[in-house]
Amino acid sequence: MSGGTCLLVQTGRNWLISRANVADWEEVADQFRPDDELLAARVEAYARDRGIARAEIVVALDARETLAATLVVDPRDARHRTTLRYELENHLPWSAEETVADFVVHDSLVLGVAARTDRWTGLIEALETKGLAVSSIGPLAILGALDCREEDWFRHADGLVWRDVGVVHVLRLRDGRPCGWQWHADEAEPIAAEIRSHSKEPDDKLPRWIVVNGDDTLVSSIDSLDCAVERVETEPLREHARRIAADLLTGRQLAWVELRRGELARGAPHRAVRRAAAVLAAALLLLAGSWFAALGWKTLRNHARAAELDRQQAEVYRDLFPGKRVPPAVAARLRSEHARRFAARRIPSSVHLPTPALTVLRDFLQSLPKTTRVHVRELRIENGSLDLHADLRRHADATELAEALRAHHFEVPPPSTEQNSDHSVSVRLFAQWQEPKPPPGREAEEP
Repeated sequence: MSGGTCLLVQTGRNWLISRANVADWEEVADQFRPDDELLAARVEAYARDRGIARAEIVVALDARETLAATLVVDPRDARHRTTLRYELENHLPWSAEETVADFVVHDSLVLGVAARTDRWTGLIEALETKGLAVSSIGPLAILGALDCREEDWFRHADGLVWRDVGVVHVLRLRDGRPCGWQWHADEAEPIAAEIRSHSKEPDDKLPRWIVVNGDDTLVSSIDSLDCAVERVETEPLREHARRIAADLLTGRQLAWVELRRGELARGAPHRAVRRAAAVLAAALLLLAGSWFAALGWKTLRNHARAAELDRQQAEVYRDLFPGKRVPPAVAARLRSEHARRFAARRIPSSVHLPTPALTVLRDFLQSLPKTTRVHVRELRIENGSLDLHADLRRHADATELAEALRAHHFEVPPPSTEQNSDHSVSVRLFAQWQEPKPPPGREAEEP
């Protein structure tokens, strides 16, 4: 797999490509934003010259093509990608519909990274038209840092100041993953100012910052701050990204930020697991064959058992009604005779009566949160089942509404939400009313 994996890197002045298993870098464009067709043609020529029949491409973007922001959100919203997209929109010059974004979630602290969708659709289509599979897209700085995740200096760091070609990346870390990312020109003062703004930790410990590939001036400007500073020399970001590229495609490692999603996921976005998928499909076919064989054997056994039961029922009928012809449906005839001779004189207490709609409506109205505005579009109630279509102000209000219903005798699966054009939230919610249990020691009242 690694022999066919290539890393396509955008820098501040050109585009470079190399195979993942060997550093054979070659410039394929001498511009920051070249023509998509020309760039795809040169990538195709690079793969053809090296005998790569089916190249898998990982695209590493320059920091100037992405925007990042750290969000502080309600932990209940941290797993809702739609909510996070619209929260990130407040920090972007583009609308949520114009962007593709991914998030690194730390409870209520979320790092969001976004890129313009229309900037990259042309390049993806040009590459895939030439048989080059674009399998992953992400920022070069995040990819390079991911390769260092097992290094001792990385695992104990609270932040990285990583100097690359013409730019310095400032990465804040939490639990070995990024929670903040900004890039600066190669000037010490703005870098020190940003570190100063994040120098205090919640537990008052002294934060540890690692200066990667920095000079004495950069180290001394950070060393003067209220933090511990360590200097590390390592390879450029593109070399670290090259090594991690093959792991991303084989599934041995998941990307922290994956922008090959949404509108940029055209084609086959899951090529990284297509071999595993083929093996899984073969295994499923074998399992299905075994299941059908077992089902056939069980069907034959059940047919034999059913024939034996029919024979026994016929014997019972002859004993009960001697001289009469055995009917085709013996069990139905026996039930009919039983009902005719021993008709029930009262309604059994076990008869299940339909749930009154007014009872369900009463509990629904009582459950509505006092502080949440709910605009009901449609409400259907049928035998205890409640189907609600309403508008809310926030995605989190849907979760609050579901919890309120659960507290009023309803079983409620997670609701589905969708952003409306006026930035309100449309929610579709299904619930099943449950009759309240009587208090301990007190018998339930007769319905």
